[in-house]
Amino acid sequence: MKKHLIILFALVFQMSINAQDNKSYERLMKLPVKKVASKNGDIYLKADFTEVLTGQTNKKALQEETIEMLDFLNAPHPSVGTIKNQLKEAANEFNVPLPILEAIAKTYNNYCMYGPSEYGAYGVMGLVENESNQLLSKAASLIKIDIEDVKTNSRQNIRATAAILAEYGKDIKDPKNLISWFEAVKEVTGLSDEFTKEMQAIDYYKVMNNGRNTITLWKETAEISPLNDNNINRLIKDYNSRLKQTTNKGATTGTVDYPSAVGAFTNCNFSSRGGRDIDTWVNHYIAVGTVAGAISHFRNCNAGASAHFIIAVDGTVYQSVKVASKAWHSGATGKPNNERSIGTEHDVTVSTPSNWNNTTMLEASTDLARYYCNKYAIPKTRSLPGIRGHKEMPGTSTDCPFTIPWTTWMNMLNNNTPPPPTSNTPVPVSPANGATNLSLPINFTYTSPVNAGAFRIQVSTSNSGWSETNGFTTNSSPNATVVVNASITTNNYYWNETALGGYEGPKAGKTYYYTIRSWDATTGTSKYSAVRTVSTEFGVQPIAPTNAANVNSPANISWASSVSGASCRLQISRVNSGWTADNGFTTDSSPTTSVPVNYSTANLLNYTWPNQYTESQDLPTSGNTYYWTVRLWSPSTGSSKYTPVRSFTINGTTSKMTFNTSDILLYPNPSTGTLNISFESNTEEAEVNIYDISGNTVFTKKYKTEKGSTTINEDISKLKDGNYFLLLNDGEKILNQNLSISNK
Repeated sequence: MKKHLIILFALVFQMSINAQDNKSYERLMKLPVKKVASKNGDIYLKADFTEVLTGQTNKKALQEETIEMLDFLNAPHPSVGTIKNQLKEAANEFNVPLPILEAIAKTYNNYCMYGPSEYGAYGVMGLVENESNQLLSKAASLIKIDIEDVKTNSRQNIRATAAILAEYGKDIKDPKNLISWFEAVKEVTGLSDEFTKEMQAIDYYKVMNNGRNTITLWKETAEISPLNDNNINRLIKDYNSRLKQTTNKGATTGTVDYPSAVGAFTNCNFSSRGGRDIDTWVNHYIAVGTVAGAISHFRNCNAGASAHFIIAVDGTVYQSVKVASKAWHSGATGKPNNERSIGTEHDVTVSTPSNWNNTTMLEASTDLARYYCNKYAIPKTRSLPGIRGHKEMPGTSTDCPFTIPWTTWMNMLNNNTPPPPTSNTPVPVSPANGATNLSLPINFTYTSPVNAGAFRIQVSTSNSGWSETNGFTTNSSPNATVVVNASITTNNYYWNETALGGYEGPKAGKTYYYTIRSWDATTGTSKYSAVRTVSTEFGVQPIAPTNAANVNSPANISWASSVSGASCRLQISRVNSGWTADNGFTTDSSPTTSVPVNYSTANLLNYTWPNQYTESQDLPTSGNTYYWTVRLWSPSTGSSKYTPVRSFTINGTTSKMTFNTSDILLYPNPSTGTLNISFESNTEEAEVNIYDISGNTVFTKKYKTEKGSTTINEDISKLKDGNYFLLLNDGEKILNQNLSISNK
C-alpha cells in the first residue's frame, strides 16, 4: 500500500464529514456491513464507503488515486474477532504476553489495518519502517515473510510484531511478568529516542491496566478489559512523577515557554520568524498515529514538519518548538503563515474523531490558546489574524483539523467554560448507533449536559411506539418487548442476566433499541434520547440450568444457538477462575483436572453430566458447585465468544432422570402448524417447553398422560416460522429434539 493512499484516505474522510452535513458520522454508523468468511474460518467485514467518504455514487467521477484508495478501503477487512484470534495465535506461537499485543493493536490503530503513518508505521501493530529504523524489515526476516505481506496482511503484521517482541525479550526469565517486558516494548515502538519510546510504551501499559472500549470504522465494539495490576500502576505512577519534572529530553536544551508544558523539543524542523509579530493561533490534528509518534516525527530532520505544541487526550501539553521560533506546520509558498502563527497539534485521528469531544483535552487546548492570545494580543475571534484551523490558512490544501467543534472550542476560549446546554437530554456514548457484533453482557454509557444524578434507560426488542416523552412505554416496569426499564443513578448501565430493571438478559444474535432520559432538581425530567439500534454478536444462549440453580445428578444442561447447524463446545469447571470470553476456562480441547467436561460436536444443544462416557475422576460430587460456559463455531461465522459463566450445585440425592433425543419423535418436522409428539411414558404427567434460538420460552404446557406409548397432539400455528428446541419432562426423564416450523 502506497503511503500517499493513506494520506489521501485521511483527507477524503475529513473532507466528506465537513463538506456534507453534521450527520456524516451517523451515516457512517448506519452503513451496511457484510460478513465474509474465509476457508480458514477468519471473518472479514465489507462495506462500501464510497458515498459516505466522497459524496459520490459514481466512481468514474473520482480521481484515480481516490478510486485506488476506495478499492483498498472497500475490500474485506479482518473483523475484531479475527484480529483478536490472530493476536492470540501469535502470542502462543512466540510465547509473548497476549495483553501486550492486544494493547498495541488497540492503541496504535484501533484494530484497523490502514497505514502507514507520517513516520512510517504500518498495519494494525504500527511496525515502523523508515530511514532511521527498519524494524518492520527485521521482524519480517524473523518470520521469513515478504515485507509487503507484513505491511498489508493483518496475520503476518501481528506475527512479525510478536516475533520481534520475543527477540527483544529473549532474556526475560519470567515471560508472564508483564513489567519485565517493558524495555522490549519500548524497542517495538520503533520510535527515534528514549523519551518517545518510553512515552509510547507507557501508553500501551495504560491501556492494558485501565482497559479501553471503542468502535471501529466497521461498527464493531473493540474492548480491552482492565488488568488493574498493582505493579503496572506503580510503573505508570513513577513515569508520571518523572514526567512532571521533565523540561526536555533527547533534543536541544531548552526551557518550556508554557508553565505546565512537558519539554519534548526538536533540534530541527524550525527556523526564524524573520521579525514577524505573532498574531494567529492555528489548530491541527494528528490524523494517523500517536502523540509519541508525532513528537518522534518532528525530531526527524528529514520530515520538514513540526508544531509548537502537541496536546494529548489526557490534557498533557508537550512543547516541541520554542514559541520565539517558526514551526513548520501550515506553510504555503509566498504566504507568511508560519511566521505569524503558533501551531498546535491535537490527539485526534481519523479512527478516533470523538476525541474532539474530550473535555479534558479541550480545556487544555483552550487554556493554552488563551495564555498566548493574552500574551501576544491575538484576537479571540474566528478570523485572520485570530483563531484559525490549518485548512483556513492562505494557500493550504488540507481539511485539517477535521471535525473540531469550533463553537464549543471558541466558547471555552473566551469564557473558560463549556457553552450552556441547550438540552438536558442525556447523550448516549456507547454502544454506538448501528453497532454490530456486541459482546455480552452489554455496558451502556452516557453523559448528561446538566450533570443529572438520575436516569431511566429502556431497551426494547421492537422499534415501535417510541416517543420523546415516554420512550417505548409509559410504564415503569419491563415487559416482554421492553426488556429493560431501569431507573439508575450512574452514567452507565451494565446489562446482564441479573441486571436491575431487566425482564431478561441480552441474547445472542439479536437487535435491540435503546433510549435514555434523565432527571435533576433544576431542569426536571428530560426528553428521551433518540433511539439507537445495536445488534449482539452471534452465539449461544443458555437455557438450563438457570444461574445458581440446585440440580440433581445427572445434571441436564441445555442452550440454544443463533446459528443453525453450528458446532458447540461446552466447558464445566470445578472452579470459577481463569475464564475469558475467548478461551472459556482453558485453551485445551480436552478435559483437565479443573475442567472435567470439555466437549464439542456438531448440532450439540444439550449435554447430560455424567453420561456413559464420563470417567470416574470426572463425576460430579453431591454438594459441590460447578461453573459452565459454552460457545459455537460454524464455517460462515467462525467462533463466538463463550457465554458468561453460570453456576449450579449438585443436590444431595441422585436423580434417575435420563436426557436423550432418541426416545422422542416429532412429526411432521418441519411442522406446518400441527405437531405430534410421540414418546414412552412411565408417569401420568408431562410438560412440554419450546424455546427459540435465542433461548426465549415461546410455548409451555402440561399434559395428562398414560403409561406406555403416548402421543401428544398440539396446535403450534401461532409460532413464527424458524428453528426451535423442544424439551419434554415427564418427571423421570427429559427428552429433547430440534424442531422446525414452516407454515407456508
